[in-house]
Amino acid sequence: MYGKEQGRIAMEAFIRFDRSAANTIRELGHPNRQTLYDWRKEHRLRGERFLEDGRRR
Repeated sequence: MYGKEQGRIAMEAFIRFDRSAANTIRELGHPNRQTLYDWRKEHRLRGERFLEDGRRR
């Protein structure tokens, strides 16, 4: 199980890589795609809107 700090780092990387799960996973080396999406869902539930600014094209 991963901690909240690792989730925050993963979300920052997710944004940096233009919302690409594959690139984020490759960079961090540890979370799988489902864990990454769970963290994103957690951030949305807490009201952090920075991931909803736009859709990846």
